[in-house]
Amino acid sequence: MTGGLIIPLMLPIMSVMIFFTVIGFWLTILPGSFYALQVIRMTYKAGKISLGTAILHGILQLFFLADVLSAMYLAAVKWKRAKKSSIVVGIVYIVCAIGTVVLAVATIKEFQGL
Repeated sequence: MTGGLIIPLMLPIMSVMIFFTVIGFWLTILPGSFYALQVIRMTYKAGKISLGTAILHGILQLFFLADVLSAMYLAAVKWKRAKKSSIVVGIVYIVCAIGTVVLAVATIKEFQGL
């Protein structure tokens, strides 16, 4: 049996594993989202954001990585708090984004060289 035959047989199993992994990761960010939703509600009640913006921030809380950026914006811009930690988180995001692009380009070049 060659390696080329094993990969198609593994695709259904890998798809199920990826699905449950995504659900697991989403469940891990869910408790923090409840706290963030209360911050969004308080920001809306204080008149610092509109209803549409509050709904947008609520939706962003359901997505990994976007939830942190949303909370960072509300804390630093709307509540004028946690500016130093927001700057650190922003720098980490930029470094990780650059690293992801560099890794993706290196991976593409590696596959093209095969």
